[in-house]
Amino acid sequence: MIYLAIDTCVWLELLKIDFLNKDNYFDELLFWIENGHVIFVTTENLEREWMRNKDVKKQEILKSFKEKKREIAGMMSAVHQLGNMYEPDKVEASINNRMSRIDMLFSNKAIIAKESDEIYLEATKRNLNCSPPNHAKDSFRDTINLLTLKKHSQDHGYSKCIFTTINYKDFSEGNERYTLHSRLEQDFTEGNLEYVFFDTSIKAFS
Repeated sequence: MIYLAIDTCVWLELLKIDFLNKDNYFDELLFWIENGHVIFVTTENLEREWMRNKDVKKQEILKSFKEKKREIAGMMSAVHQLGNMYEPDKVEASINNRMSRIDMLFSNKAIIAKESDEIYLEATKRNLNCSPPNHAKDSFRDTINLLTLKKHSQDHGYSKCIFTTINYKDFSEGNERYTLHSRLEQDFTEGNLEYVFFDTSIKAFS
């Protein structure tokens, strides 16, 4: 069985990836999760992050599409197919649909790993010591996510749980986006976690 933990930044990016294509990565990924071929694992904090950020991201996407609509308005007629694709109402409806499907995953499909006082304490120590993922900036919540996933995977005997993120600066070795930071290798090994950078340029896991 494939266990997959998805960082909040990936969910937010998936709201807009391949937006105008019927065959898109969002629908493909959700097909596998919704039909039980991939088990969606998350944490209490990742769920909080999704709920806190999804509406802000929606407004950012809508603003971007409205700007694109104005861009193309002067280049082609209002009835042109491309122009119609950027209609704000259609864009918002599509975003709302994607958000609803992700909400349903958190509500009905997700295995939610639980936090604990011990995790909070360890995360605080790592944060104060600037230990990865706090080596570049304050990443207390990322540390909570990592330690929670690690403990959950250990407790439930997962042979492998894939963790995917766009946030390579906190998890990767320098600018090597696909390479896990050396000081995080022990945590990932002990938790049977696998680090996968989500490459938005090819719209897939790499």
